[in-house]
Amino acid sequence: MLPFFGVINMTITSGTTIYRAYNNGDIQMIAFVTFVFFGTFLFNYLIRLYNMLPPHDRSYDKLKLKIGIWVLVSSIMFGFACEFSTFLSFFESLAFFGLVISGNTFLFYVYFIWEVDKSGRACSIASGGKSEKALDSWCKGGNGDENEYTPLLEGVDSV
Repeated sequence: MLPFFGVINMTITSGTTIYRAYNNGDIQMIAFVTFVFFGTFLFNYLIRLYNMLPPHDRSYDKLKLKIGIWVLVSSIMFGFACEFSTFLSFFESLAFFGLVISGNTFLFYVYFIWEVDKSGRACSIASGGKSEKALDSWCKGGNGDENEYTPLLEGVDSV
């Protein structure tokens, strides 16, 4: 029931914002609000598709979904930065763009460089030329080649 109220609230606020922007002749604001409105629904759809895939799936479809999510979130964040930088000072705008770039870099790192397996053990997929089989055994702590977080996470599985 709560998501339904969120959709109703977003629809009403987006509609009133578009109406005000239209009355003031602000075409850029209309385009931005429309993009964010439909981008939010597309983002939720992509996240649902991504979560339906198996966690250890390394298919091309999962990669396409990751790229789509990252590009969509990045474009929405840059849209906010561009829209709000018009009424901020130069240094505030610079700081805001720096925050957006930092967030996009972090999101890229989480989606494409760092993965966490189902047991909670973290492993990097960019780990010095190891093969996928060696990398999987390394992530699971196999062959005596445990990562540095394995002792810390031993009790986590029983919780």
